[in-house]
Amino acid sequence: FSAYGYPYSIDPSETFLNYPPRFAANFMWFNSTHGITNAQQCAAKCQEIDAHAGGWNPKSADCFCYMTQVGLCLEPCLSEVEVDFSRTPQNDFNYCMKSFCHMEWYYDEEYCDVTMSFDIASCDSKIESLDIPTNDEPPEDFSVYG
Repeated sequence: FSAYGYPYSIDPSETFLNYPPRFAANFMWFNSTHGITNAQQCAAKCQEIDAHAGGWNPKSADCFCYMTQVGLCLEPCLSEVEVDFSRTPQNDFNYCMKSFCHMEWYYDEEYCDVTMSFDIASCDSKIESLDIPTNDEPPEDFSVYG
């Protein structure tokens, strides 16, 4: 994806890019209704809107553009056949403190419960084992989300 200004990719066998709900404004989504039908078109679209990173999911045919690196993190528990590309290398991203499928970050119930058969206990155990760095910032207060 270097031709589009994204010299780095994220290893899809390990993780994919994610973000806490409070950073949702930094995210844009596109699909075939926007003329995006493959990973190259996705990277071109992300470049067009000057996004910091992006991702193409071939299963859902969705394109994700992340406008800034602020808030971006690596999914700690799920792996997905997603092609993520970035202006910075994978090791510049910390793991997220929660999974995409944790209740506080619950974006898609069917995806989490049916497609991925999300196991919260297993995920919590994996997150503990990762010893996730927090960049000397206090942990996010999820109580504001209910």
